[in-house]
Amino acid sequence: MKKVNAIGLLVILLSGCWDIMDISESQSSTFLKFYNTYPVCTGADVKEVNGVGYAILGTVESFTSGSQICLARTDYFGNLLDSVRHYGNVLDDKAYCLKVLPDGGFGILGSIKNPDTDKLEVYFLRTNRVGDILWSRSIPAIGVNVEAYHFETDASGSFYMTGYAERSSTQTDKQIWIYALNSEGEDLWPAARTFGGEKDEEAHHLQILSDGKLIITGHTKSYPSGTLINHIFLLKTNSSGLTVAF
Repeated sequence: MKKVNAIGLLVILLSGCWDIMDISESQSSTFLKFYNTYPVCTGADVKEVNGVGYAILGTVESFTSGSQICLARTDYFGNLLDSVRHYGNVLDDKAYCLKVLPDGGFGILGSIKNPDTDKLEVYFLRTNRVGDILWSRSIPAIGVNVEAYHFETDASGSFYMTGYAERSSTQTDKQIWIYALNSEGEDLWPAARTFGGEKDEEAHHLQILSDGKLIITGHTKSYPSGTLINHIFLLKTNSSGLTVAF
């Protein structure tokens, strides 16, 4: 067995092998693999790619230059198919959500730090089936940090994402943030949708309903009034991300 750095991207699909030569008959259904292409590697999401194997989304970090989003593709035994792809500004980039799209390419959601403003921005990219970028979007919020944690795709190929945006440059309280792009990465809405009470809110998951409406959950400190801890919220909007006042 090859020695493996214990600080790494850990993909657990059940029992133990490192490369193609190590595969045994029993490991065709269960195995354990480690990946450590950088000093620090963290897995964010994993998806099966039909007929190919698995795709792993993560964040890699150097001790000297910062962090980047990465995508690794493996076969069904967890062996890398080619070189790991890296995306972002190599500053304070983070990976959050991965989807395999109908053409075999990938939708990737994360955040990047803008070197000019020093603020976090939502970063969404669309790739081909090997992870090469077809287009990408950096989505800022003026003067504040904004991140999206989850996205879904509708039947037309549009992308709906949700997370948080800070309220203002002088307030770090967070509010729910929703945004949408069409299949080519163009804005579906004239502006992001934001909702919130008097304290912190973050959205962490979104689903597109059969009628096109959106259902979103996460946590809030605004309700019930006076609470000091997080509570679950459920927010339903129309297909344009609009709803009644929070």
